[in-house]
Amino acid sequence: MYKDSYHIIGVMSGTSLDGVDLCYVNFSFNNKWNYKIFNAITYNYTDQWRKRLLNSINLSKADLHNLDVDYTNLLSLYIQDFISKFNIDKIDSISSHGHTVLHQPQKKITYQIGNLPFLAKNLNINVVCDFRTQDVELGGQGAPLVPIGDQLLFPDYKYCLNLGGFANISYKSDNEIIAFDVCPVNTVLNYYTRAVGHDFDIDGSIANTGKIVPKLLDELNSIEFYNNLRPKSLGIEWVIKMIYKIIDNNNLSTSDILRTFSEHVVIQIQNVIRDNSSNILITGGGAKNKFLIQLIKNNIDNPIVIPENLLIDFKEALIFGFLGVLRLRNENNCLSSVTGSLRDHSSGKIYQGGMTMQRSLQIEPVKCTGCLQCEMACSFEKEGAFNPTKSRIKVFNFHAEGRMVPYTCTQCAEAWCQHACPVDAIRLGETGAKEVVDVLCVGCKVCTIACPFGTINYNTSAGIVVKCDLCGGDPECAKACPTGAITYVDADWTGLERMRGYADKTAAEQPQA
Repeated sequence: MYKDSYHIIGVMSGTSLDGVDLCYVNFSFNNKWNYKIFNAITYNYTDQWRKRLLNSINLSKADLHNLDVDYTNLLSLYIQDFISKFNIDKIDSISSHGHTVLHQPQKKITYQIGNLPFLAKNLNINVVCDFRTQDVELGGQGAPLVPIGDQLLFPDYKYCLNLGGFANISYKSDNEIIAFDVCPVNTVLNYYTRAVGHDFDIDGSIANTGKIVPKLLDELNSIEFYNNLRPKSLGIEWVIKMIYKIIDNNNLSTSDILRTFSEHVVIQIQNVIRDNSSNILITGGGAKNKFLIQLIKNNIDNPIVIPENLLIDFKEALIFGFLGVLRLRNENNCLSSVTGSLRDHSSGKIYQGGMTMQRSLQIEPVKCTGCLQCEMACSFEKEGAFNPTKSRIKVFNFHAEGRMVPYTCTQCAEAWCQHACPVDAIRLGETGAKEVVDVLCVGCKVCTIACPFGTINYNTSAGIVVKCDLCGGDPECAKACPTGAITYVDADWTGLERMRGYADKTAAEQPQA
């Protein structure tokens, strides 16, 4: 039975690179979901951090991992300061989006830094994070993720339009939630504004002095993405490859670039509004761009609702906090109608804060029936397909003895695979599992040789090694096993039942007084 009230800190960093948004909020359920924001603040990035994040797309795997570590520590500092500043003493969980540095869902790649397990340990608070990876593994875009929040927290609005680094829209049609990325907004506007020494174009004042360049506008509106069918999403890689390249080839003044691109944004929004009578809730940093909002009002007949600044600034942090609540309740927070994934699902990793008792898999072969449900569940969780050959757990058939035995990594205390790795790609995770850091693994296979039990293997298609990582503390094999042959128990007590049995046997053998 889940509780009906949660105190959550939502954490969000967008592609506009303004900074990290944090909000402390209570979510409560009484026939419908309600929220109340108590505190909220934005921690602005330093110039150094903004440069590091802008350059992240060019980093090697090893350097990207180092950035991830540094950024996770940065989030720790921000969250700790936020808690201290507002004397927050009641927290069920931190719910953190992290910062997207890679997003190529067509290649099944999405990577948000700041989601490493030690974030929970640093804070001594449970953390829900990494919301996009599972959806991409299930064939989805991994974005947008806010629509479920739009529908459950803001049901009075037909359209919810966010004008952040990218514009994304969500609405309900025929009892189905529709949502997708529309076009870039502040990612582009801020980029060219910073080139002339300003963090952003206040009120759109620079754009207002420029003129529309028809040639550039036509080129932007002709980009193939805008004709693609949903689901669809955008990433910074696409902006660099398409938008910046087109704009820079035209050799224009900053004011003309901003004016023309603002017009482009309005046209793309116009193209996706199907019902001109329904109200539109506009949030995100772009809602404060008076010039852009006036352009939207001049060209769209819908009633436009601009909420209070608190909601404008922190709606995404609020909703990612809500996504964390849904994950804690094991309720769907990713919708296949939005992302294109195989199914609706509850996405996000849960890391336990503080010094928690480690747990491990306990296998009782006598209970195994050879149904292979563990292999199916593992392969689907890790590879997005029911394919036992790609499972991290294997069921061995001992025909001569007439028994089946599930077997997987034992997470050795002195892990030979970890010691043998020449690039430090196998590391101790929060759950106690020895986890392969994909971005560091070079596929040398030394660890497969070092493992005396044969439970670490080479994935030829990915070019890296794979092994059991306990699914972040919620192993799918244990949940799928129908007979209890595989259980997930406190690591220090995996032999408890055997000890009890031996004690009972010893007692029975003692002479009776």
